[in-house]
Amino acid sequence: MQAPPAGWYQDPGGPGLRYWDGSQWTQHVRPRDVAPQPVAPQPVAVAPQPAAVAPQPVAVAAAAGPPAGWHPDPTRRFELRYWDGAQWSEHVATSSGWRGTDPIGPGGSPATAPMPAV
Repeated sequence: MQAPPAGWYQDPGGPGLRYWDGSQWTQHVRPRDVAPQPVAPQPVAVAPQPAAVAPQPVAVAAAAGPPAGWHPDPTRRFELRYWDGAQWSEHVATSSGWRGTDPIGPGGSPATAPMPAV
């Protein structure tokens, strides 16, 4: 069933007239005995409805964050911690060459990525 065209109609909630915009009632009302005033049609943008399509994975550019490498340890337990390009690893080190492991704990890692070198 198609909706009636835009115009003044009997107000379903009162004694006067209410303006129907072609899809819903507006807040505009007037007494029944007043001559209708012309209303300029308003353009309505209708977006085409896409066919149902399964979401596609979006590739994330590798350049979006700092490159993988040794960065200051965000936990501050060691001098350096390895950032794999997506998350902090358990690999830790010092600038003098010592290397070891230090699990970060449940949930994986601090939420922040290393700051890019300046």
